Amino acid sequence: MRNGHIRSCGCEKRRKAKETGKLRVVNLIGKRFGRLLVISRDGSNKHQKAIWLCKCDCGKTKTIKGNALQSGNTMSCGCIQKETMHQIRWNPDLSQEDRETNRNRGIAVPGIHLWRKEVYKRDRYRCVVCGGNKSGSLIAHHIASWAVNKDFRLDVENGATACVDCHKKFHSRYGWGENTLGQWSEFLTIRSQIGIAV
Repeated sequence: MRNGHIRSCGCEKRRKAKETGKLRVVNLIGKRFGRLLVISRDGSNKHQKAIWLCKCDCGKTKTIKGNALQSGNTMSCGCIQKETMHQIRWNPDLSQEDRETNRNRGIAVPGIHLWRKEVYKRDRYRCVVCGGNKSGSLIAHHIASWAVNKDFRLDVENGATACVDCHKKFHSRYGWGENTLGQWSEFLTIRSQIGIAV
Protein backbone atom coordinates (compact mmCIF):
# COMPACT_ATOMS: atom_id res chain seq x y z
CA MET A 1 0.00 0.00 0.00
CA ARG A 2 2.81 2.43 0.86
CA ASN A 3 4.65 2.00 -2.42
CA GLY A 4 1.42 2.39 -4.42
CA HIS A 5 1.20 -1.12 -5.87
CA ILE A 6 -2.14 -1.80 -4.16
CA ARG A 7 -4.77 0.90 -4.55
CA SER A 8 -8.03 -1.02 -4.19
CA CYS A 9 -9.54 -4.32 -3.14
CA GLY A 10 -9.15 -5.56 -6.72
CA CYS A 11 -12.13 -3.77 -8.21
CA GLU A 12 -9.90 -1.26 -10.03
CA LYS A 13 -8.05 -4.06 -11.81
CA ARG A 14 -11.32 -5.71 -12.81
CA ARG A 15 -12.72 -2.38 -14.04
CA LYS A 16 -9.69 -1.78 -16.28
CA ALA A 17 -9.79 -5.35 -17.58
CA LYS A 18 -13.46 -4.95 -18.43
CA GLU A 19 -12.84 -1.63 -20.22
CA THR A 20 -10.01 -3.07 -22.31
CA GLY A 21 -11.86 -6.31 -22.99
CA LYS A 22 -9.22 -8.35 -21.21
CA LEU A 23 -11.52 -9.70 -18.48
CA ARG A 24 -10.62 -13.38 -18.52
CA VAL A 25 -13.56 -15.77 -18.41
CA VAL A 26 -13.05 -19.50 -18.90
CA ASN A 27 -15.54 -20.75 -21.48
CA LEU A 28 -17.65 -23.52 -19.91
CA ILE A 29 -20.08 -24.05 -22.79
CA GLY A 30 -20.40 -27.75 -23.59
CA LYS A 31 -18.71 -28.84 -20.35
CA ARG A 32 -20.40 -31.19 -17.91
CA PHE A 33 -20.47 -30.77 -14.11
CA GLY A 34 -22.22 -33.70 -12.45
CA ARG A 35 -25.70 -33.79 -13.98
CA LEU A 36 -25.37 -30.31 -15.47
CA LEU A 37 -24.43 -29.51 -19.05
CA VAL A 38 -23.51 -25.87 -19.70
CA ILE A 39 -25.56 -24.54 -22.62
CA SER A 40 -24.69 -20.83 -22.77
CA ARG A 41 -23.36 -17.80 -20.93
CA ASP A 42 -26.07 -15.82 -19.13
CA GLY A 43 -24.22 -12.64 -18.23
CA SER A 44 -22.56 -11.77 -14.93
CA ASN A 45 -23.71 -11.10 -11.40
CA LYS A 46 -23.08 -7.88 -9.47
CA HIS A 47 -19.57 -9.08 -8.58
CA GLN A 48 -18.73 -9.57 -12.26
CA LYS A 49 -18.73 -13.37 -11.88
CA ALA A 50 -19.88 -15.30 -14.93
CA ILE A 51 -23.34 -16.88 -14.82
CA TRP A 52 -24.06 -19.93 -16.98
CA LEU A 53 -27.31 -21.45 -18.23
CA CYS A 54 -27.20 -25.19 -17.56
CA LYS A 55 -29.44 -28.09 -18.47
CA CYS A 56 -29.81 -30.84 -15.88
CA ASP A 57 -30.17 -34.51 -16.79
CA CYS A 58 -33.66 -34.39 -15.26
CA GLY A 59 -34.69 -31.89 -17.97
CA LYS A 60 -34.76 -28.63 -15.98
CA THR A 61 -32.63 -25.59 -16.81
CA LYS A 62 -31.00 -23.36 -14.23
CA THR A 63 -28.58 -20.43 -14.15
CA ILE A 64 -25.53 -21.08 -11.97
CA LYS A 65 -22.35 -19.19 -11.08
CA GLY A 66 -19.22 -20.48 -12.80
CA ASN A 67 -17.27 -20.84 -9.56
CA ALA A 68 -20.07 -22.99 -8.07
CA LEU A 69 -19.81 -25.32 -11.07
CA GLN A 70 -16.01 -25.47 -11.13
CA SER A 71 -15.69 -26.02 -7.37
CA GLY A 72 -18.15 -28.92 -7.48
CA ASN A 73 -20.56 -27.25 -5.05
CA THR A 74 -23.40 -27.42 -7.58
CA MET A 75 -23.85 -30.72 -9.43
CA SER A 76 -27.55 -30.58 -10.37
CA CYS A 77 -30.58 -28.29 -10.51
CA GLY A 78 -31.45 -29.45 -6.98
CA CYS A 79 -32.82 -32.87 -7.94
CA ILE A 80 -29.93 -34.75 -6.27
CA GLN A 81 -30.80 -33.20 -2.91
CA LYS A 82 -34.51 -33.98 -3.36
CA GLU A 83 -33.72 -37.61 -4.22
CA THR A 84 -31.42 -37.96 -1.21
CA MET A 85 -34.03 -36.53 1.17
CA HIS A 86 -36.66 -38.82 -0.35
CA GLN A 87 -34.43 -41.86 0.29
CA ILE A 88 -33.71 -40.80 3.87
CA ARG A 89 -37.41 -40.26 4.68
CA TRP A 90 -38.82 -43.17 2.68
CA ASN A 91 -40.58 -45.72 4.86
CA PRO A 92 -41.43 -48.91 2.94
CA ASP A 93 -43.89 -50.00 5.66
CA LEU A 94 -46.34 -47.15 4.92
CA SER A 95 -49.34 -47.55 2.66
CA GLN A 96 -50.10 -44.97 -0.02
CA GLU A 97 -52.93 -43.69 2.19
CA ASP A 98 -50.50 -43.19 5.10
CA ARG A 99 -48.08 -41.32 2.84
CA GLU A 100 -50.89 -39.02 1.64
CA THR A 101 -51.94 -38.37 5.24
CA ASN A 102 -48.34 -37.57 6.23
CA ARG A 103 -47.96 -35.22 3.27
CA ASN A 104 -51.12 -33.31 4.19
CA ARG A 105 -51.02 -33.66 7.95
CA GLY A 106 -50.76 -29.93 8.56
CA ILE A 107 -54.07 -29.25 6.83
CA ALA A 108 -55.98 -32.51 6.38
CA VAL A 109 -55.83 -34.26 9.75
CA PRO A 110 -58.76 -33.29 12.00
CA GLY A 111 -57.52 -32.14 15.39
CA ILE A 112 -53.89 -31.45 14.41
CA HIS A 113 -54.21 -27.69 14.96
CA LEU A 114 -55.73 -28.15 18.41
CA TRP A 115 -53.02 -30.71 19.29
CA ARG A 116 -50.27 -28.27 18.28
CA LYS A 117 -51.90 -25.46 20.25
CA GLU A 118 -52.18 -27.63 23.38
CA VAL A 119 -48.53 -28.72 23.13
CA TYR A 120 -47.38 -25.09 22.84
CA LYS A 121 -49.62 -24.04 25.72
CA ARG A 122 -48.39 -26.81 28.02
CA ASP A 123 -44.74 -25.91 27.24
CA ARG A 124 -45.50 -22.19 27.74
CA TYR A 125 -44.53 -21.39 24.13
CA ARG A 126 -40.88 -22.22 24.79
CA CYS A 127 -38.50 -24.75 23.26
CA VAL A 128 -38.11 -27.49 25.88
CA VAL A 129 -34.54 -28.09 24.64
CA CYS A 130 -32.96 -24.62 24.70
CA GLY A 131 -35.69 -22.44 26.23
CA GLY A 132 -36.06 -20.25 23.14
CA ASN A 133 -39.43 -18.63 22.47
CA LYS A 134 -38.86 -16.65 19.28
CA SER A 135 -42.23 -16.14 17.63
CA GLY A 136 -42.71 -18.10 14.43
CA SER A 137 -39.78 -20.45 15.02
CA LEU A 138 -41.48 -23.08 17.20
CA ILE A 139 -42.48 -26.57 16.09
CA ALA A 140 -44.73 -29.08 17.84
CA HIS A 141 -42.52 -32.17 17.62
CA HIS A 142 -43.96 -35.70 17.71
CA ILE A 143 -41.82 -37.61 20.24
CA ALA A 144 -42.94 -41.07 19.09
CA SER A 145 -42.82 -40.82 15.32
CA TRP A 146 -45.97 -39.63 13.53
CA ALA A 147 -45.43 -42.12 10.71
CA VAL A 148 -45.57 -45.33 12.74
CA ASN A 149 -47.56 -44.40 15.87
CA LYS A 150 -51.09 -43.73 14.61
CA ASP A 151 -52.68 -44.15 18.05
CA PHE A 152 -50.53 -41.39 19.59
CA ARG A 153 -50.58 -38.83 16.79
CA LEU A 154 -52.93 -36.46 18.62
CA ASP A 155 -51.90 -37.33 22.18
CA VAL A 156 -50.57 -34.13 23.77
CA GLU A 157 -48.15 -36.23 25.87
CA ASN A 158 -46.56 -37.34 22.61
CA GLY A 159 -45.72 -33.76 21.72
CA ALA A 160 -42.92 -31.39 22.69
CA THR A 161 -42.27 -27.79 21.71
CA ALA A 162 -38.95 -27.29 19.92
CA CYS A 163 -37.42 -24.37 18.07
CA VAL A 164 -36.49 -24.91 14.41
CA ASP A 165 -32.78 -25.20 15.25
CA CYS A 166 -33.20 -27.82 18.02
CA HIS A 167 -35.71 -29.72 15.89
CA LYS A 168 -33.18 -29.92 13.03
CA LYS A 169 -30.44 -31.01 15.43
CA PHE A 170 -32.62 -33.79 16.79
CA HIS A 171 -33.51 -35.16 13.35
CA SER A 172 -29.98 -34.82 11.99
CA ARG A 173 -28.85 -36.98 14.92
CA TYR A 174 -31.66 -39.58 14.94
CA GLY A 175 -33.08 -39.40 11.41
CA TRP A 176 -36.72 -39.13 10.37
CA GLY A 177 -39.65 -41.51 10.52
CA GLU A 178 -39.00 -43.98 13.34
CA ASN A 179 -38.23 -41.74 16.30
CA THR A 180 -38.86 -42.87 19.87
CA LEU A 181 -39.31 -41.56 23.40
CA GLY A 182 -35.88 -43.04 24.22
CA GLN A 183 -34.22 -40.91 21.53
CA TRP A 184 -35.96 -37.76 22.75
CA SER A 185 -34.95 -38.48 26.38
CA GLU A 186 -31.34 -39.10 25.32
CA PHE A 187 -31.34 -35.86 23.29
CA LEU A 188 -32.58 -33.86 26.29
CA THR A 189 -30.00 -35.53 28.58
CA ILE A 190 -27.12 -34.73 26.22
CA ARG A 191 -28.34 -31.14 26.00
CA SER A 192 -28.44 -30.78 29.79
CA GLN A 193 -24.90 -32.20 30.12
CA ILE A 194 -23.09 -30.33 27.36
CA GLY A 195 -25.37 -27.41 26.58
CA ILE A 196 -27.10 -26.48 23.34
CA ALA A 197 -24.37 -27.89 21.06
CA VAL A 198 -25.97 -31.31 20.63
